[in-house]
Amino acid sequence: MRGLDPKEERTVGSSLVFLALRAVYGALPVDDEVVPPAEDELVQSVLSTIPPGVYYAASGTEFIEVGETGGRVVLSKGTCVRTYYGTGRLREEVWRVDGKCHRADGPAYRMWDEAGHLRVETWHIDGKEHRADEPSSRRWDEAGRLCVEMWCVAGKYHRVDGPSYRRWDGAGRLRVETWCVAGKEHRVDGPSYRCWGETGRLWVEMWCVDGKEHRVGGSSYQLWYGAGGLCEERWRVGGVPADPPPCSRK
Repeated sequence: MRGLDPKEERTVGSSLVFLALRAVYGALPVDDEVVPPAEDELVQSVLSTIPPGVYYAASGTEFIEVGETGGRVVLSKGTCVRTYYGTGRLREEVWRVDGKCHRADGPAYRMWDEAGHLRVETWHIDGKEHRADEPSSRRWDEAGRLCVEMWCVAGKYHRVDGPSYRRWDGAGRLRVETWCVAGKEHRVDGPSYRCWGETGRLWVEMWCVDGKEHRVGGSSYQLWYGAGGLCEERWRVGGVPADPPPCSRK
């Protein structure tokens, strides 16, 4: 979906289209002009001439999303609520439709610190964290370093070409990495979960396929002591305990 700059909104479709949108949803005054209801066939025919998309009111805090269901134009009114610090700097911005966090052409939630640095950004559709082909949520620390990155589709961790969750510590070192597809821990060519300790040593490693602990030819789970010695390991295939190779048996 595409968004329009508030100054460009009247260049798409006719003024009647926007008057109709505003009249039906009360987004803005309509200068006392008489506008038929959105259910009216005439209005439907006019609305059908504009492409599906997100159209912003001049206020910048209201928008109308135009879609289609069953051959009829469907409109959804959204609002943006902004809060500010005592200094006047923007603190939070939340976009909602029908009370749910929702924005089709940008992040639905953002939070800044008092210095004006972006600290949190999340994308939502219909109340669920969602973004295709890009991170749906990111967090930055006080120094501006990325500390958390999540990839979600329809509210579930999902990424087919990389980890769907990563967390870094204050020194910029990767501490946790998880690979998920459709909400299930999944990776076929390596460990699906890894966690590192404060010194950078690998602490935990687990191999899962389709949400089940699974590895052929090696242990599916390993836990190390802080000093690096192996503390625990197990073997599972398809989530079912398996016998370790003869050379690994004690």
